[in-house]
Amino acid sequence: MEQTSHRPPITNFIFDGPNNMYHMYGWSSFIAKAWVNSAALQVEGKKVIIFNDGQKIEWNSMGDQFLNIFFGTLGH
Repeated sequence: MEQTSHRPPITNFIFDGPNNMYHMYGWSSFIAKAWVNSAALQVEGKKVIIFNDGQKIEWNSMGDQFLNIFFGTLGH
């Protein structure tokens, strides 16, 4: 795992599972936005995992949002 860029923050990774049961690689970046009483996280990137039997799964993490951080009922 290595952070290859600071602005925007980009992290690349590659690793193998125990006994080479799987191989995983990808990259991830995010943009954080904050407002008076809420914050949002926009996630970009691609993650890939390949298993010994050849099955391949690709995905990206969803963004996140927090509401009513300072007052009101906290929402996530």
